[in-house]
Order: sequence, then structure tokens, then C-alpha cells
Amino acid sequence: MRTSRTLLVAAGAAAAALSVIPLSQAGAAPVHPSVTAGVTASATSVAKGGASGWQGDFSYAVPTGTGTLFFHYGCPAGFFARSGGALPDAVSQNIVRFISEGPRHDLGTSNYVEWFWLYQWPSGAPAGSTVNFDVNCTKKPA
Repeated sequence: MRTSRTLLVAAGAAAAALSVIPLSQAGAAPVHPSVTAGVTASATSVAKGGASGWQGDFSYAVPTGTGTLFFHYGCPAGFFARSGGALPDAVSQNIVRFISEGPRHDLGTSNYVEWFWLYQWPSGAPAGSTVNFDVNCTKKPA
């Protein structure tokens, strides 16, 4: 299931740093109201920092047993997140539920600098689950 993008970026794209926070932790980023348990994770740096276009596939290893995943991927400074793509691996494709994706409205409607995805594994993510994420960024108008 590919949500928006049909082609994978070539293997070997620079990996970004990760930040994983339990959603129940105080101070966690705001998330969709349907999220009650799970993790939030983000690519905290972009592979093509400072460039327009697809930023590069980011492969996220979903912790075993995760019920809900809120993942967000940001654009370089001065860029808007225009679209995003995600592809769960074969382990998850038949059991994961795609809930939603889009620009992060909670960051301000004039400042769509991140794209988000919300996935759910009703019985928990099986061991070895991964999801590849990518975001398309374009220059902000002057």
C-alpha cells in the first residue's frame, strides 16, 4: 500500500536521526484525536537538507507490539511539505490500517513544514515491521 508515491527512492539515501516518544509521555507532540496508545516518531533531519523535491526514503523500524504510529517528516527551512508517500513492508501490508496523512495543521496553517502519517495495527505491529516514508518539499513563496 503506497499512500501517495509510487516509486521508491534508490537505496542508500542518507538516513535521518530518529526521535521516538511514547504518546502517553507528558509534552508529546499533539496528535490526531483517535490516537490513544502507541508511539510518535519523526525523521529529525532531512536527507537532502536545503533542496526541493523528494527528501529521500526514511525507513522506520516499528517497535514490536505498536498499536498506533504517528510519524512525521519535515522539510528544510524555507520549504513547504507538498505531499508524502509511505510504504509498509510485506510483514505489515495485510494487517496495518492506514488512518490518515497530510500536512501538520497543528504546526500552524501558514507553516506546513511537515507531513504526517497515522497507522494502526489492531493486534500490535509484528516483529520486523518497517514503514518507508518520504516527503516532497517545495520552496515557500516570497
